[in-house]
Amino acid sequence: MRIRRHRGRGGFQTRPYGQHPCPTNPRPRRRSLRLPGYDYSQAGAYFVTACTQNRVVLFGEIIDGDVRLNEMGTIVQQTWDDLPTHYHGIDLDAFIVMPNHVHGIIILADESARRHAIPEIVRGFKTFSARRVNERAGKRGVLWQRTDWGACRGGFQTRPGATGADHAVANTPPCR
Repeated sequence: MRIRRHRGRGGFQTRPYGQHPCPTNPRPRRRSLRLPGYDYSQAGAYFVTACTQNRVVLFGEIIDGDVRLNEMGTIVQQTWDDLPTHYHGIDLDAFIVMPNHVHGIIILADESARRHAIPEIVRGFKTFSARRVNERAGKRGVLWQRTDWGACRGGFQTRPGATGADHAVANTPPCR
């Protein structure tokens, strides 16, 4: 059997010639952003990011260093603000809507007996916001990328007075 070298994200990988890594699923396998074995329902603060599908600018624009939200951006902001009414035991911290993505911090409280996990909360945010945005726009279809949220647990520092342009230039890694 011939072995072909395939240049992937982690350098050269070998696999038998002509064999697809997942023959039943034609999509390429996505690398998980989650820590293996980590319980994302543990109390703590989690930083999350969600990007629009194909990074399409939908939520507004940056003018003179400030993010100016359009109606769709305002809907996304309101959906984020409503999350504690749907998921008890969470608090929301810093949040920003950028023209093609959002960043926010979700805090899972210690006292909650039954806690929702971060993936469930992010999935709910994406579902609720996509439904509302699509309803308002009179469209159907995908609003958010599938696996773009990253969750980092720990302490976070927010920069008081940071503007949208500061955020866009200095703090935003490109969405995958």
